[in-house]
Amino acid sequence: MNQIGSVIYLATDKIPYGFLPCNGQEVFKDTNFLLYRAIGDVFGTPSTPQFFVLPDLRPIVNGERIENPVVGEEYNGITWLLPCICGTN
Repeated sequence: MNQIGSVIYLATDKIPYGFLPCNGQEVFKDTNFLLYRAIGDVFGTPSTPQFFVLPDLRPIVNGERIENPVVGEEYNGITWLLPCICGTN
């Protein structure tokens, strides 16, 4: 069992149940209230008060964030693993 708010790295592109991708997206506070209680607004200011922002752990190459990194590909000499944050336990 993972603690809510913990980040894991996966060698697959399949996000397990209860996890969300660490791609900087905004998600609803109401449907992810346990995760919001754990991380709050630490990772950015949402566009509206109903949302909060997930961490964005996608790789940056030459100053540009890779929008859709591929699991197993190398970016800056590091093999990409999919980061996910635990939203439920």
